Amino acid sequence: MLMNMLMWIAFILVALAAVCWVLSQLVGLFGAWCLTKMPFRRSSVSFIDHDAIPEKERSQLVEARGFLLSEGFAYNCSLRVFPPPVEQPGLNELYLSVYHHAESDVYAIVGQNRALAHPYIGYLSCFLDGTHLQTVNRLRHFSPDFDNPCIFDDYLPDDAAAWPAHRKRLRDSGREPARDKDLVLQSICEEEEGLIDRLLGRGALKPFGEGRWRLTWSFAFRWHRAMVKGHKFSRFWNWKKWGILFLLVLATVLVIGWFFD
Repeated sequence: MLMNMLMWIAFILVALAAVCWVLSQLVGLFGAWCLTKMPFRRSSVSFIDHDAIPEKERSQLVEARGFLLSEGFAYNCSLRVFPPPVEQPGLNELYLSVYHHAESDVYAIVGQNRALAHPYIGYLSCFLDGTHLQTVNRLRHFSPDFDNPCIFDDYLPDDAAAWPAHRKRLRDSGREPARDKDLVLQSICEEEEGLIDRLLGRGALKPFGEGRWRLTWSFAFRWHRAMVKGHKFSRFWNWKKWGILFLLVLATVLVIGWFFD
């Protein structure tokens, strides 16, 4: 009697797990479908005077200035990205502020992201061979460049901790960053403008009208999975941990049933 009841409980647990898995896959497919509807286009980057940035965007970028100045950075220049690489209603252009840390030759790029309530900071070190090292925090999954091997994200609880993390990563690399400011700024512009070419090179885009592209299904699904993993609640909602817990509960139920049978 008890064994039969516990077997039914085990069956229900397995059925619930299967339903949850199916629902998660359906959510993933819907999320990927939404991503495939996003139009992409080429962007152009130009220098702009800081005071020429619209007041709303300028005030957002300035929020990060106090922290960067306190860490030894100095303001270098501002950039305008037009049009944004992803078409979004009401978003016609993007703005970036670039800061330079003279001691380490690290550049901090301050930008805007609609998914964040504050400006983000990316730390960049460029090398003479054309490669670079970039550190962001809790941000990588928002970018279609999420699988770029040159971009690192430790998902630290404090955004300020990304700065010492980048310096450690630079020291561990054993490489000397480029010291030519013009070369680095050119590299920053080329990196922003080269997103479409990088995605095309990975087979992530398909043509959609003249000068526009959309994501392929396979890449959109992978990006959506990266978004889920990178979400701020991902540390709690970890499928591996919950899967192990489920198996332990299921095994306990079966052992009890076998013992008292």
